Amino acid sequence: MGSRSGHSQFLLVLCLFAVFAICALYLCLLAVRAYRHVSTTMDLDYEQRSASLYLIQKVRQYDFQDAISVQGLAGGDALVLQSSVDGQTYQDWIYVDGGALQEELVLAGDRPHPGLAQAITPLSGMSIELKGQRLKLELASADGSLHELHLALRCPSQRDLK
Repeated sequence: MGSRSGHSQFLLVLCLFAVFAICALYLCLLAVRAYRHVSTTMDLDYEQRSASLYLIQKVRQYDFQDAISVQGLAGGDALVLQSSVDGQTYQDWIYVDGGALQEELVLAGDRPHPGLAQAITPLSGMSIELKGQRLKLELASADGSLHELHLALRCPSQRDLK
């Protein structure tokens, strides 16, 4: 009888250990899944914040009379920022191409060449609307989520003064 009791106790301990091991494994799998979700969310938030802050900084840098315009480019809108250096006029084109926010500096009147642009941060799309002194940018991240920026330009353009 003592042998049967010892054998059943051993089976009970073995079953309890198996239940503990299965619960521990399940808990580990839940933790890995939660970590992946948090990591992915943080990466997407970082990409959107980087693109937003970059665009805000560029708009503030070029916020003087008639320096900011929106032009169409194959595949979407482009933010065109114009400046003059030593009597030469340049345009800084910012647009989305190849899954990234791109920037390219060209002479005024020239069109950008997407292969020569500098990739800034991952972004899948951007639409731009300029009405008076209000600039609206809609940014699409890699997962398809949208983020809107609304900026008030400090310097009016000539067309707004008329």
